[in-house]
Amino acid sequence: MEFTRRGVVQGGLLLLGGSFGSRAEATTALSVDVLVYGGAAGGIMAAYAAAREGARVAIVLAGPLGGMPAQGLGWSDTGKRYVIGGLAARFFQEIGAYYGLTTPVKNFEPQAAWAVFRKFLDEADVAIVNGAYLSDILREGRKLTAVRLTNGAVIRAKAFVDASYEGDLLALAGCSYRVGRESRAEFEEPYAGFDALPLVNPAATRNAQGRLFAALLPYPAQQERYSADARIQSYTFRLCLSDDPANMRAFEAPAGYEADRYLFELSQVNDTTVFRPGQLQNKTKYDLNGDYFGASWRWPLASLAERDAIWKAHRDYQAGLLHFYSTDPRVPKSFSDQVNVFGLARDEFTDNDNWPRQLYVREARRLRGHYVMTAKDCTTSVTKVHSIGMGSYSFDSHATALFAISGDTFDSEGTFGPTLDTRGTVPYEIPYESLVPVEYDNLLVSVCVSASHMAFSSIRLEPQYMIMGEAAGCAAGLIARRDVHSLDLRADVGDVLKGYGAIVSLPT
Repeated sequence: MEFTRRGVVQGGLLLLGGSFGSRAEATTALSVDVLVYGGAAGGIMAAYAAAREGARVAIVLAGPLGGMPAQGLGWSDTGKRYVIGGLAARFFQEIGAYYGLTTPVKNFEPQAAWAVFRKFLDEADVAIVNGAYLSDILREGRKLTAVRLTNGAVIRAKAFVDASYEGDLLALAGCSYRVGRESRAEFEEPYAGFDALPLVNPAATRNAQGRLFAALLPYPAQQERYSADARIQSYTFRLCLSDDPANMRAFEAPAGYEADRYLFELSQVNDTTVFRPGQLQNKTKYDLNGDYFGASWRWPLASLAERDAIWKAHRDYQAGLLHFYSTDPRVPKSFSDQVNVFGLARDEFTDNDNWPRQLYVREARRLRGHYVMTAKDCTTSVTKVHSIGMGSYSFDSHATALFAISGDTFDSEGTFGPTLDTRGTVPYEIPYESLVPVEYDNLLVSVCVSASHMAFSSIRLEPQYMIMGEAAGCAAGLIARRDVHSLDLRADVGDVLKGYGAIVSLPT
């Protein structure tokens, strides 16, 4: 199979939108009121919200339009649904309408999400900049003034939103950020830091030649428990599968496939193991989650070329694993029979061999802004003076790696445990100040917000990205319209959002 991360989007700069010329017009310079960098769900909501405030808006996709919801994450975790309002709630309502329903739908096909997101951008008349990434920024004092893209285009704006999964704009602009995990002591988070909650499992960790299985790493015995480090949780692809024989593509081996690469994974499968992807609104299609442990660590700070290599490594691992499960005679037949019920959905990602282009970047950089959310902000100190939205999901971090402890035990390191005793949160308010860098007066951040690793593990859901994106875009639009600084709006943004149906506070 030939899969690519960028594919056809590596072409020139294309601007779409009636306010900026015809749909076939190409240009190398543009001036707008608000520029949104990142075309995933949060970026689209930011662009819409800014346009709603009367701003002329451009969005640099920096990847496939719609991000994860349009690239395989159809089994949408929402937490408490009553905290989801505004544009996020409208998204799920529009998904329902896509299927001819009058009620919201949260489990959807990638193509459904893509269609709804494109509707949002068309409705708001947003200029879409496709096929380019950040190259440089221009600034004057505490204000960003323009970005230069990898194709040479320069886009000027009065206000900016970094809605990328990686926080590439905030980093290039010189904002403070963190990658990895804080220590337990830094924010007094009892389950923070390295190996805070060991998840030790019995299993052989070495092959017949005495070498560690490929899936495992040696346990870092010299590292102090609860200490800070730069490791991040695992990434994966969210694959869209089908069990309709007319719409199934077999799990093909990637180039360089080696079956013995998966012997540890084989050891975790037995006659009772269940293969159960999540069923979507189209009852013949499914969302498959996964992990490639220990392979994500370099992504946040990597160059575009390095990210391409990491993307390919994840693709090869996951494609190879599914091929192994479905074809290798060593796999228990009861399990391989379950796997072979499914295949890649032929009607999804049709220009990329039915494989999504977006890698599931569960966590990358995290801003250090005017307010840093920590575990207590999701559990006990849950009300905020300047709230712009709400979260409610449990603390949820996938393991950073599988570490071999001995010849017959390994540690799935980096999770917050299996019970609500360690993962529990309550519905909480998200402060506006966590979206605002300390270094700039006209830059908002809507994905890589200011939070500890533990708090971010709850915030990192696509509905919350949409909620924070709407808030960031609203603020950016107000900055452009009123010619004010971002912090000047902290008392206003929540009220403006409430006027649009957003849910920004706990009921009184």
